Amino acid sequence: MTRGLANHLGRAVLWEDGAGLDVERASGGSFGPGPMEVLAQWDAFREWVAGASGAGDPISARELGPAVPEPRKVFAIGLNFGPLGPALVAADSVADPGDLAISCDVAGERMQESRTSQLVFGVPELVSRLSRYCPLEPGYVIFTGTPGGVGSVREPRRYLRAGEEIVTVIEGLGALRNRCVEPPAGDASSR
Repeated sequence: MTRGLANHLGRAVLWEDGAGLDVERASGGSFGPGPMEVLAQWDAFREWVAGASGAGDPISARELGPAVPEPRKVFAIGLNFGPLGPALVAADSVADPGDLAISCDVAGERMQESRTSQLVFGVPELVSRLSRYCPLEPGYVIFTGTPGGVGSVREPRRYLRAGEEIVTVIEGLGALRNRCVEPPAGDASSR
């Protein structure tokens, strides 16, 4: 697993292999307690991480909150759903972010598979274009769309069912696992 910045109960932790090192305490107070404070000092944080050592406290990925708990803005067009986490990964920990394998399995069946090199616009171009319209700050997330294979346009159509596990993998970054659950009784928005 790659080391990454994560949020544990509102505190920034350096999370790796099921353990979290509290950033504020381990750095002797060089960084504030929250992930947003760490992101505001990203270059200094990356330097500190390179030499950081010490055992973290055991933390399950399920205990981690969003890596950035208080985004100042959300810029979204047509976005209803966006699972993230459990950690942020430094850009220099990935060999070539412009050509990473991406896949999504549902209940063990490969539904989507592509590479970041297949994006219509590469990440630098996306950042350049978006920053013309709104300021982009550390911690902001740009959703780029999805590879072919979305269930609603498959033949036959394929929708998620309660109990199924969705596993999304990006080469070098790790896997995000989500289990589908039944909607609460009377919740018409999920139908």
